[in-house]
Parts: sequence; C-alpha cells; structure tokens
Amino acid sequence: ANATKLFWLLSLALTILSTFGGSAIACILLGRPVSIISNDAVIVASTLGWYLTNYCPGDVVYKALSVKPIRAVLDVFAELFRVVGVFSYTKLAFKTLLPTAKYYESPILGVIIVGTISGSGGSFWPLSKGLTPIEKVGRSRGGGRGGGRRWGRWWRQRRQQRRSSSGSRSHSFRCRLDL
Repeated sequence: ANATKLFWLLSLALTILSTFGGSAIACILLGRPVSIISNDAVIVASTLGWYLTNYCPGDVVYKALSVKPIRAVLDVFAELFRVVGVFSYTKLAFKTLLPTAKYYESPILGVIIVGTISGSGGSFWPLSKGLTPIEKVGRSRGGGRGGGRRWGRWWRQRRQQRRSSSGSRSHSFRCRLDL
C-alpha cells in the first residue's frame, strides 16, 4: 500500500543483513568467519527467497506467504531458527572465551552479550537507522510507551513519601530528574 520502492541491490543487502546480522556481529566479536560470507548456500537461498518474494509475477509468493495459517507456521520456524542461533552462538562463545576466563571457572558476561546480540543483532542493521530507537530513548525522557514517565512518577512519589516520613532530609545532595 504505502511501501517505499528501494533499489534492488539495497533491498537485497538490507534483507540479508537484517536476517543474518546478529550472527554476523556475533562472529565478528568472537573472531570467527561470518556465515554470510563463508557459506555460499546462505547467499543463494537468501537471494532466491528475496527474489521470489519481491519479483514473482502477480505477487503469488507474497500473497501465499501472507495467508494467516502459513504466516503463523513461518513465524514459528523463524523463531525456532532464532533460538537455534542463540543457542549455537552462546555455545560457541563459551568455547571461545573459556581459555580467557581469569576470575571465574567459566565466562559469564561475554557469553550473555554474544547470545543476546546473535538473537537480536539483525534489528540494528543498517547501523545508520537501526540505532535510532536507542537515540530516541536517550533524547526522550524515558523508554517507549510511557515507561520513563511511569518511572519518573513512581520516583517522585517515593521521594515525597520519604520526605514526609522522615521529617527532614538527612543527606545534602539533591536528586533531580528532568521528567
């Protein structure tokens, strides 16, 4: 209906990066070869799926994939693909970072970061537009859907309760929230 027509190569690149962006970032963080480049079947299958979805005559493939039961099955498989990716990259991060663990028997934080990025990193591509939600949260006074306003309201109420219960403030600094 109101879709923006992109140059075909840009559309293909964005599709591949948004699909495999998380695993690409995870591989880069771990110093491993990126699966987009190292496995030719990934590029061929992604390009074929992109072409059939966007350029099939009469939009037959797009219309077939838009039917609710088919869409539901595809969404389940997409999330299973994501779960397998998160699990495999978490396991890979554990094996890669295990020799470098100095303070604990096993690495913790690096494994969590790599697993999280592998599951959601594709939503940050392209980096010029993918990070704008984070910038908006930083510029606005809180998170999405009024979360910051609710937090600010709670904090102000809590502060008033403390002042009224203690009578006077025992600390000299002033906590200021611009909400």
